[in-house]
Amino acid sequence: MKTKTLLIALGTYSAFPAPLMRILKRSGFRLLFAKDADTALALCTIQTIDLILVDLFLPPYGAYAIVQGLRSLDACVPLMLIGPTNSVCETYRKEKENFAGCITLSDPEDIVLKAIRNCLWKSSAYSMEEVTQLIEVAAQPMTLTDASGIICYTNSEFQKLSGYYLDQLVGENPRLWKSGMQPSSFYESMWKTIQCGRSWTGRVINRRKVGSNYSAQMFIKPLQDLYQTSPRGFLAIHTPID
Repeated sequence: MKTKTLLIALGTYSAFPAPLMRILKRSGFRLLFAKDADTALALCTIQTIDLILVDLFLPPYGAYAIVQGLRSLDACVPLMLIGPTNSVCETYRKEKENFAGCITLSDPEDIVLKAIRNCLWKSSAYSMEEVTQLIEVAAQPMTLTDASGIICYTNSEFQKLSGYYLDQLVGENPRLWKSGMQPSSFYESMWKTIQCGRSWTGRVINRRKVGSNYSAQMFIKPLQDLYQTSPRGFLAIHTPID
């Protein structure tokens, strides 16, 4: 497993508890430190950073300087607020679009470790190539499209269900199996939901290549990195209904 690198951006290194530092190192994390926003951003340009633990009042302009700096660098690195008291978590609850989580330095070490691991898990992103490998071994019919809805891949289970071969599907639009049994408003609502980054589920009637219809319960999951404003693709599960 790849070693995860944490960048701890505090005004002074001594503010970070030594026992917590030892636990993080024993847990396999690589730790870097920065005493101000400029140093933190500079490290992001020369190191692969998996998570930044940032003091809300990091000199000279606070944590928001890191938020803006990462956007300027076009770097997708999750930020977790840290502070001495629970007030930092009040800020996080109001600023979830900028921060991935929060911890207080007075929290028990196991709680902090769990929060960091959870934050890293939420922010992990699969490449489209990795997703295709995952869905190929799935027992349910699945399709993968890009952000515009064009089919990138389908697994063998979907090919059996639809009657199409993979080379007949890649590059096509899912309207290929549209049966005409749902009104246009049905698809417009579906598309609007998933484009906003929300999952969609519902029953559909689709058409096989041979012309017969089949019913399926569909679940569509937008593939979206943390802090990304729009999905980079959509994964759909087609569960046949007898």
